[in-house]
Amino acid sequence: MVNNKQKGKRVERNIVNWLKDLGVNAARSVQYCGKNGDSDVVSSDLPSFHIEVKGTQSKKLNKSTLLKWHTQIETDVKNNNLPVIFHIANGEEPVALIPVFTTLAMGFYLMDIKTLTGDAFEPSEIICNMLLDRKIQNLFTREIFLGLPLAALPIKEDKVFLATDGKRFVSEMLKYEKSIRVA
Repeated sequence: MVNNKQKGKRVERNIVNWLKDLGVNAARSVQYCGKNGDSDVVSSDLPSFHIEVKGTQSKKLNKSTLLKWHTQIETDVKNNNLPVIFHIANGEEPVALIPVFTTLAMGFYLMDIKTLTGDAFEPSEIICNMLLDRKIQNLFTREIFLGLPLAALPIKEDKVFLATDGKRFVSEMLKYEKSIRVA
């Protein structure tokens, strides 16, 4: 029988080691029960981010799982940190699951919304609603987000994850941290 607590620790250690291999100073946070809103991973290189780690056997995720994770990060994030989840399926490379509001806060305008809709750009609510449209989701499979392959994972009207290559997104997180230190 799999002990979920031990599995969670193992997955967190794997992500910490993966981040260290990418040159990021990272450690597991000290958690006693996981219910007080602390992030799973802390990093002095990425202080603006609330990093959660999720491990599953399959890379296919259902909407109820995504909704649960999205709700958790909305609830847990402190000090206006930007949430990101690193999901790792058995034997796969980590994938970054990024809430739309994180990408907007990082200043990444995903595409020219006016080109798609004829309307002026509006923040995350409109983007989330647009991402519920299958035609627009298909556009997100192209390289339009910082040159990263991207998939939209709509959950409901105001909750959408954008999924992309974990390693490349870590690079963007580091660039973001550098840009706000300079500003």
